Amino acid sequence: SDLASNTIYSLVEDRDGALWAGTTSGINRLRNGRVDASYSTAQGLPSPHIRALFFDHTGTLWAGTDKGPAVFANGSFTTPKNIPGELKGPIAAINEDRDGRVYLATEQDGLFFYQDGAAHELLQNGASIHDVDALYTDPDGLLWIGTQGGGLRLLDHGHGQEKMSTFFVRDGLFDNEIYGIIRDDQDHLWMACSKGLFSVNRADLLEFAAGKRKKFVSSPYS
Repeated sequence: SDLASNTIYSLVEDRDGALWAGTTSGINRLRNGRVDASYSTAQGLPSPHIRALFFDHTGTLWAGTDKGPAVFANGSFTTPKNIPGELKGPIAAINEDRDGRVYLATEQDGLFFYQDGAAHELLQNGASIHDVDALYTDPDGLLWIGTQGGGLRLLDHGHGQEKMSTFFVRDGLFDNEIYGIIRDDQDHLWMACSKGLFSVNRADLLEFAAGKRKKFVSSPYS
């Protein structure tokens, strides 16, 4: 069978080497280049419109749909228990930190994390974090948060303390609109933005967050 839709927003690989594609019409699993399973609302998805797919450290697949998150188990999807109303809308990104907290970025209602069967909102100075559309956890377990117009954030959730740092164009960021974040072998963070691609040395960002430097340099890809 063919893909449910040619509009694909998310692609992840499982431990067995199968590819999972999140589309506007459900989820397809591909093995050896062919669709071997399809999932939609009949298989428990709250909505067939998939924005994000993510495998957590246990190997569980999370799907971010237009009507909240779902997890895959025993051949079908279910909504995690104790999901608040704020998480019943579009989920733009999903990731996880070193403590197994699964982060769910909503399109309208802030950034949440799910842990031990309950959802909690992540706040910065008591305020919601809006317009998050990219999440990346680096090898040190630090969570990098890309926003639509609000620059880049860094969550250091370690040693029982939570520290949030913010990076803007005025600090050296190439763009305040961040659509995707990934790290290369030279320890640079690459970011997709409204002006293309750029990279920043991760060590420079960490020094800035620690107050050891006043500015950093972005390198646009051209």
